[in-house]
Amino acid sequence: MVRETVLIDNCTWDILESRCVDLVDERGEDLQFTVSDLGLIEIPADSHSSEDAQRVGKYARAQLAALEAEPAVWFQLKDIDDPTPSGGGFGELQPDGSVKGGGFLTSIEGQTYADANKHRIGGTSGVKRMGSGLLKHQTDIDYGEWSAGLLVITANPKDFKAGAKAVDIRTWESGSFGDFVRQALAER
Repeated sequence: MVRETVLIDNCTWDILESRCVDLVDERGEDLQFTVSDLGLIEIPADSHSSEDAQRVGKYARAQLAALEAEPAVWFQLKDIDDPTPSGGGFGELQPDGSVKGGGFLTSIEGQTYADANKHRIGGTSGVKRMGSGLLKHQTDIDYGEWSAGLLVITANPKDFKAGAKAVDIRTWESGSFGDFVRQALAER
């Protein structure tokens, strides 16, 4: 069975951690939780100045490791001589019919969103960086593009345009996290 990929926005890890969510248990046979390659960079490091951020970062990395989750990357052909390749190629077909690795293709809606919002990347100066080293709003715009095709769990729904496949984790009041996600997918 192919699992539905669901992206976890960095702003949700503290909520998942505080509610002791075990994403391996919650995924069942139908869900695959992961982050984008930029979302992985945003997870707080052990060297973060805040102990709370360190704790949440450890939780997030442990969850992703337990899931054996590779970050979601955009499809692109790589230059093997590039010292910092990014993105993913075609992937490898597995005996069960699934594909391991590889990148996702964006949609027209996703690319339109990214193009319309690229002026926000780096803030008003265009060069402002966050503690992760990424430009301000860089991951927000990336997840906005992802939300045209994949469900994104977030606590910042204002970052997403109408019609996006994004759900505000703060609306999760009862039941399991997996069931909350399945309900969100059914409503999309």
